[in-house]
Amino acid sequence: TPSPIQPGMTSNCDSFHLVSSTDTCAAIASSAGISLANFYSWNPSVGSGCETLWLGYYVCTGVTVTTPLPTQSGMVSNCDAFYLVASGDTCTTVAQKKSVSVTDIIAWNPAVGTGCTNLWLGYYICVGV
Repeated sequence: TPSPIQPGMTSNCDSFHLVSSTDTCAAIASSAGISLANFYSWNPSVGSGCETLWLGYYVCTGVTVTTPLPTQSGMVSNCDAFYLVASGDTCTTVAQKKSVSVTDIIAWNPAVGTGCTNLWLGYYICVGV
């Protein structure tokens, strides 16, 4: 981990950005190919509106993600958010809970089938990339 870092940075960070005078949180996130929500989550001390982004400090722009088990085959390799399928879950209810589309769930988890009729109870599915 480089130094200095802003306090509160996520402990599993594996990619960093040195803040320059022209940087904004949105620009850093865009350049790193990550969502602004993830940037704020990994760097809570910058504030929810990027009001405390410190010049000359490193911020986190990527994390090591451990895929939980078990998963159905074929799940995308770049998944960074997971959901444990519970009794009564459907792709629609999971999509609503996790604020993603059913189309995304099917694309990220091809084993669920095109009609999303093959969710396995007790298995993790991808709900974010």
